[in-house]
Amino acid sequence: MSLLKKLFWISLLLLLGACKKKVPQVDYPEEHYCEKFAGKYDMYDPLNNVSYEMIVSCDLSDYESDDSIQFFNYANRFDFSYKLGTPTATYRNNILGTVIHPLKDHSGKSTSFSNGAMSVSPRKNILIEDSLYLVFNIDNIAFYLGEGVPYEQCNQCLHYGVKVH
Repeated sequence: MSLLKKLFWISLLLLLGACKKKVPQVDYPEEHYCEKFAGKYDMYDPLNNVSYEMIVSCDLSDYESDDSIQFFNYANRFDFSYKLGTPTATYRNNILGTVIHPLKDHSGKSTSFSNGAMSVSPRKNILIEDSLYLVFNIDNIAFYLGEGVPYEQCNQCLHYGVKVH
């Protein structure tokens, strides 16, 4: 084979090797921040040394202002939902807070509940990887006499858990 033919084939191989096929890039819609929280969690209450399961789900609508988050067995005693606010970039991994007054527990007893609505901190109600840290307040001072139950108050209660896959 002549030198010219060899150079031609080597050049052709180098040229073909350098060419890359263009792979079409697929743009996936960004996951709604609430969907990061959705799932089943194995939770732990260190104050009472109790483990329990909690389920979080999202109800997303066509209007962001109508999106809500639902909790089933929150703190091993509450089922509730509330509308989500519009997230800021800082709080995309946080469940921004709410105040519910009164909130009935599984036994039908009333309490006031808040989960950081008054003082939002980046360390409250946050999801890091698959670990969820919940900080909340409960107080039944407005209800305990009328319902005949002991007075209960817990400020800055901490429960934490891991998402089950």
